Amino acid sequence: MTINRVGSFILQGLESNQKVRTQQNLSIKSNKDNQFGGIRVLTKEVLKSKLNEYSPQGLNALYESADNGKIKLYSTVKNDDKPWTFFVDRVTQRVNQGKAQGESADNLNTLLDNITQGANRAHNETRDLLQAMSQLDPDSESYIAKSQTFTRFALEEMSAKINNNEVLEVDKNNTKTFSLTVKTREGDEILINIKQNQGWKDLTFGREINTRYEVEGELSDTEHQALSELMNAVGKASDGLLNGDDFSYLAGIEAFNGEQLSGFSLNLSGSDQKISYSYSHDGESQKLEGNWRQSGEVKANFTLNSKIGGVAEREDLTQYLELINEATKSQDNAQLSFLFKNSFSEFMQLSQRLGASLENANKAFDQSRELAGNLFSEMMSLQKGRIGLMGEDKAKLKEGFNRLADFSSNFMIGVGGEKSQSKKSSNLKSGVEFSLSQKTQMSVKNEGESAGLLVEQTRKFILDEVISENNNRRDNKTTEEYIIDAFIDFETLSMTAMNQSRNTKEDLKEKLYLGMGEYLSNKVNTQTNTENSLHKLKEGYLENSRKSVKENTEKGIMAGDVFSSLIKNQSHYIQDITSFTPNQVGNNKLDEEVLKMNFKSKLLNKIINALDEKG
Repeated sequence: MTINRVGSFILQGLESNQKVRTQQNLSIKSNKDNQFGGIRVLTKEVLKSKLNEYSPQGLNALYESADNGKIKLYSTVKNDDKPWTFFVDRVTQRVNQGKAQGESADNLNTLLDNITQGANRAHNETRDLLQAMSQLDPDSESYIAKSQTFTRFALEEMSAKINNNEVLEVDKNNTKTFSLTVKTREGDEILINIKQNQGWKDLTFGREINTRYEVEGELSDTEHQALSELMNAVGKASDGLLNGDDFSYLAGIEAFNGEQLSGFSLNLSGSDQKISYSYSHDGESQKLEGNWRQSGEVKANFTLNSKIGGVAEREDLTQYLELINEATKSQDNAQLSFLFKNSFSEFMQLSQRLGASLENANKAFDQSRELAGNLFSEMMSLQKGRIGLMGEDKAKLKEGFNRLADFSSNFMIGVGGEKSQSKKSSNLKSGVEFSLSQKTQMSVKNEGESAGLLVEQTRKFILDEVISENNNRRDNKTTEEYIIDAFIDFETLSMTAMNQSRNTKEDLKEKLYLGMGEYLSNKVNTQTNTENSLHKLKEGYLENSRKSVKENTEKGIMAGDVFSSLIKNQSHYIQDITSFTPNQVGNNKLDEEVLKMNFKSKLLNKIINALDEKG
């Protein structure tokens, strides 16, 4: 059976009267009505006047050629056309004339800087004037915003090509493509493809696109609603990306309905950048992959995998978000840091939503992480004087259990190449790659005369920074792994044993060119291992802590691959501490203790039942 469905979404920056096809015969048609057609004449005239003040005629002193002669301007656009089109055309003609008369690139760049500032003032002054006249309604605001976006995009394109010898054109070609594939959980697939060669004049800026699609099979009302919401979220976000904005968040993830849909993929290209990412889930796990290229080079890659479920509250996400901040700070790129943090947060929050809305096959792990985390916090509050893992203040992965669903992730910022930590070879010339992961295991165990639940969690952070410039290179790799396991006694519903370890490796390699074929070489390798165990005995708590640090350094002068001088140094440090804390007898609040025991008992029963169901 073929079912016809109609939906709509806002897709900005693409000409909308396109025909597209899917495996199920999908088409797309345009709403020809101009949403700005009914704009007041007043708004247009005020904007035209303000832009003219900052046009080549309005700023004559800034528009003299290199030989001090006035440049004669002409326009291919009628003055009664859209104010922003007329303005950009004047500027384009001025730049072309200047290039023809040998005007320097510095002069032209200064000129465009002044024009850009002037254009921003013109739009702001238009808003202020209309506001003062009580004439700034939503339609007028949209009209001004459209003009400002068009102008910004056109001037940025001019600035990017100012050092080239090519002639700038107002109606230059700029191929933009949009491709969205959506799959339902029933197996139906919908594909939308749009390709348009367009210039500055052709930007649609928010024109609504109505889609009519056909699928083989039955597409339910709830599936149609989920699809429409996803398409609307993705379409609205495409405007900035297709017009050169930075890739800073994943449109569609927040609006994704995992009860009805199983995944989607989005591919965008335009303004010299290509963006693609895809998401999918099977009810037990989920996957996200993304790639961003600009000017033919990789700017960012990322991959995330996780189980469905978990708790993704602020306190659970914070530690990993801080590590993403640390990993990206050497690149001084706040935008990519924001992209990675946003992607990670949205992905893990979607995992939590799916865990709550679907039949969660991982619920036993969710409950074990919650129980172990609560008992760990309780044990730590009772042992305020405990030693813990030594060097905790410098640790990247902190003590305790994290309630996020188990996951693995890899992020890359690179210039001139790609690499993967799963491969030993690398062609990354300069950039950063890092990975974060978490894995939880649990089982029913016997420890001595007691039976209980053993919960183990491993968290890992790997950071590889490579800076290669001219003949200098710096490669700094850091690996930190934190492991915690806890034994929860079935009878007392308490954590009676807990072991922790943290292993950190830092490997720094530097080569600094000194000239005459010689390099200064510096290598530092540091391994830090810390262990901590805490056991609850009848008489009190027994704790053991150990710290071991090994460091090897090599520093010397190299000619080619041969050292002309070399200094080596090795050191090894070990510290062991054992302590015993006797039980403290006090007046416990019985009611509170009973409530705690009941909560733990119910949660433990849920975990055991879930394990039994899983077989």
